[in-house]
Amino acid sequence: MQYIIHFLTAAGYYIYIETSNPRRPNDKAQIVSANIVTKTTKCLTFWYHMYGSNVKALNVYLRFATTVGKPIWTHTGTLSNKWYQSQVDIQGNATYEIMFEGVRGTSYKGDIAVDDITVREGSCAGLKLFGFFVFLFLKKFKIQSNFISRTIL
Repeated sequence: MQYIIHFLTAAGYYIYIETSNPRRPNDKAQIVSANIVTKTTKCLTFWYHMYGSNVKALNVYLRFATTVGKPIWTHTGTLSNKWYQSQVDIQGNATYEIMFEGVRGTSYKGDIAVDDITVREGSCAGLKLFGFFVFLFLKKFKIQSNFISRTIL
């Protein structure tokens, strides 16, 4: 199944990690894609927002069956109060799930959000980092902790 996603729209949804009580330092929220079976390189593209005095980390992993390796992408600490886009090449010839993990800092004053997660055929090299149509190969995500979906108004 394929989905077409509009980037940079004012309406839509995003997910974020809820850091308010009863959450504790280093609590993790994970969201995992459906299985992706591929023999070719794919380009993972996503938008993220990390802002506040107590932002800890956002990690992206590949999960093979039940095994999670080292992050294929990570960012720690706060950024400006805006959205950033990132791209990561994922090498082919494997079956895997993509897992996003938000890690809570030392208090509730730290927001981490993710939006417009896409996977497309081929390498990320040469792709422009701005709005365009892409095909989403992540059928649906399984939310595994305290991520919340929120409408952008």
